Amino acid sequence: MSVKGKGLVLVCGLLVLMLGTAVAQDTTFKVVNALGQDAIWGAPGKEMKVYLKGNGSGLDENGIAGINFTIKYDSTMLTNPVVTAGDLASGFTKADNVPADGELRVVIYPAAPPIPTFKAEEGTIAEITFTVAATVTPCTDTSPITVDVSAPEKFGVSNKLGVSITDQGYDTNIQNATFKATHRGDLTFDGHVNAFDFLELSNKWKAPGGYNALDFLDLSNSWKNGCLD
Repeated sequence: MSVKGKGLVLVCGLLVLMLGTAVAQDTTFKVVNALGQDAIWGAPGKEMKVYLKGNGSGLDENGIAGINFTIKYDSTMLTNPVVTAGDLASGFTKADNVPADGELRVVIYPAAPPIPTFKAEEGTIAEITFTVAATVTPCTDTSPITVDVSAPEKFGVSNKLGVSITDQGYDTNIQNATFKATHRGDLTFDGHVNAFDFLELSNKWKAPGGYNALDFLDLSNSWKNGCLD
């Protein structure tokens, strides 16, 4: 195992072993797209963003000071996951690896004392950017994107006192998502290819990180032939 891998296992272990007591509370963690929807469209060969969202309040004034989670996905359709800590975890340290095909492990934890907590509001815990495989078939291929809560080392939440609140009565609800393959001309990733995609193209035409003639060709080739059109 690499040094990075050993470090991730150690951090996971520390979070899992945090003990204490807590009062039961329902909190929903959602796997969604940028619009908060659980149908996440992605086009062959293009990047696709997935967000883990939730509430950073925790159970009480001790908040949330760390989380480890596991995302399961179809590695024949989604590849090369890149993880960024979200706005709720601003200033925290992030570690991640892929221990097996289709399994992304992420830990977000405080870098050093004094122990900070997540922002006490609804927001993004982590952003994951996948590259959609060039071989997926638009309007046909789909696969689940899920949070694995089958074991403490795969999902756990702790507060700033070192309490593993998922082990002590923290009742977590999970909203999972589904990847759906769309056409490359679907620039807004909503299952349609229509005037909104042309508007998206024109707004970002030749801008840094924007669109170019190849995107115009993709849009023209799939015009009004979206998966939901």
